[in-house]
Amino acid sequence: MKAVFVELPAFTRYRADYLDDEGFRGLQEAMRDGGSQFWLFTLYDKDEMADLSPDEKKALKGMLKAELRARR
Repeated sequence: MKAVFVELPAFTRYRADYLDDEGFRGLQEAMRDGGSQFWLFTLYDKDEMADLSPDEKKALKGMLKAELRARR
């Protein structure tokens, strides 16, 4: 199955802190089995943040809409 991974700058900036290239490849392979398109906005450890706040979720939704508009 073909999968598309879209990395936004915040994700790219933090990825090396959490995943080396091999680990990231493994993540992509695992995710590829479940769907066909992934938007990678940011990355954090669960001991840094348990979940996104409603304001953060709203901001990410706005960022996704802006990215989709820019790609039309």
